[in-house]
Amino acid sequence: MTVDIAFQDSSQATQPRTPVSAANPLPAYSPVNIRLTAAQTVTAALYSAGNCVGGKITFTGAARKAGQGGTIQGAVLRDKAGQAGAYDLFLFDADPSATTVTDKSAVAINTADLAKCIGVITFPAATIKLGAASTMGVITVANNALAYKLTSGTTLYGILVTRGTPTYASTSDVSVDLVVWPD
Repeated sequence: MTVDIAFQDSSQATQPRTPVSAANPLPAYSPVNIRLTAAQTVTAALYSAGNCVGGKITFTGAARKAGQGGTIQGAVLRDKAGQAGAYDLFLFDADPSATTVTDKSAVAINTADLAKCIGVITFPAATIKLGAASTMGVITVANNALAYKLTSGTTLYGILVTRGTPTYASTSDVSVDLVVWPD
């Protein structure tokens, strides 16, 4: 996991800071946003529409303390294979433990986990930005303002589902970032 801290203005950058530690998982000052990154392990093969991309995603550090919350401001999907397809990211405020999440298999969210789902972020295919002769792609979704309150812990969970038929070249082709404002 990578945690990047961004400040609203440069004056905040000079405030005293409490070091990040197990007892203080997030800085004591109020950041504007925190970027949480999750790398997915995928299959280097053709996927069908509706398949899970990688396993269950954990975004650790989404809250300052156990049981708190925040607001998801945006999300970024990176695809090293440059697949121009749409994706949905289902987000949960607690572990969707009754749902089996298997890479390259159809998504089937268990009804026991439905109440844990706080929303879905859609990465539209039309917004992918391709680079390096279409061998990599980035999709950014901003201004989500999706509020959450965790039932316990500091982790948000996700399930990434393809709506197209991507073919990945490597098992490390996909990563997802959430940009959150913790309460």
